[in-house]
Amino acid sequence: MVWILFWLQLSKSFASPASRAQALAERAHAKADEDPLKAYRLAGKALQADPTNIEAHYVRGSAGFTIADRLSDSAIAGMARSLAREDLEYVAAHSRDPFVLGLVRTLLGAGQREPVLADPNVECSAEATMAFNLAEAALGRKDYAAARGAYEQAVTGCPSNAVWWAYYGDAWFDAGEYGIAREKYNRALQIEPCYWSALRFRGDSYMREGNVVAGMTDTLTALACNPGYEIGWGYLESTVGVANATVAREVVYRPEIADVASSDLPAVWAAYFAARAAGPSDDVVEQERRGVRAGVAAWRGLAGPPESKLWAAMETADQKGLLDPAIYIWLLDKELLPAFLEYRKAHLGDLVDYIRSELVVFPETRP
Repeated sequence: MVWILFWLQLSKSFASPASRAQALAERAHAKADEDPLKAYRLAGKALQADPTNIEAHYVRGSAGFTIADRLSDSAIAGMARSLAREDLEYVAAHSRDPFVLGLVRTLLGAGQREPVLADPNVECSAEATMAFNLAEAALGRKDYAAARGAYEQAVTGCPSNAVWWAYYGDAWFDAGEYGIAREKYNRALQIEPCYWSALRFRGDSYMREGNVVAGMTDTLTALACNPGYEIGWGYLESTVGVANATVAREVVYRPEIADVASSDLPAVWAAYFAARAAGPSDDVVEQERRGVRAGVAAWRGLAGPPESKLWAAMETADQKGLLDPAIYIWLLDKELLPAFLEYRKAHLGDLVDYIRSELVVFPETRP
């Protein structure tokens, strides 16, 4: 037994820092839900071994936010959130996984930009719900046959549930049956034509078959339907990155009025809020236009001005007559939601075109 322990310790001593870090990161990830503090410490050890380990940065950042929420001292909690944000921003800058990028954006936006659109929801029977839960469990085990049978029971019992139809498609998608998967996604979109997840899933199925035009159209439409769909933005970044393109968009940390002084670019946000309050308040879109134009002017008045994707995008959009779609894509919140839903009905194509033409940036091509 002594020799076994000796050789185990010796093998650990000669293990590469990267492999030790990954093992620690995986242990941290496994503990994240059960014990965020332990996960935080394990992830920290992983980063001592390899400061570039993306999984460790993700675990420490997400655990850091959880820990901060439980602290009673607001100053310490603020410091914890700041450190957590640094970890997650590292992940956002280095990960190419669209799902991870979406989760990171969601965490970075927590408490800053609340998701305003939830999955469409319908009441379903207990039997149909049980079948759906069984289907999800089977899909998690990669038991596709069992998952399909249970999903079929679920959608038969509740055929108006667009979310379930979309997930049913995944049971075929994950098995490589993209055509059959699209049939299920199409059923979801017949019920909810702007259901963003079904659009992204269908777009991915087209991409897997080499139909880039259809795949990109669905992806862009998903984001136009729900500008806060962060996993969709991550997927778009991952997809266009293959062509060395980038997405000139970021999660906006719009401060509360009381927090303007401690925000990034406080003079800009102060001008934004002052202009919003200076005129009539019965038209929230016009309020937003006033605020954005004042914010752009204040940003331009700063030395430099400092780099800002948001304010640069707003300036360009206003110059091109695209301010309304830009506002909805960048700054959608619950106050703007009713106006956005009306705008989306009539101008979905304008939202898609704005994302395609203004936010997807391809490298310059020279002869």
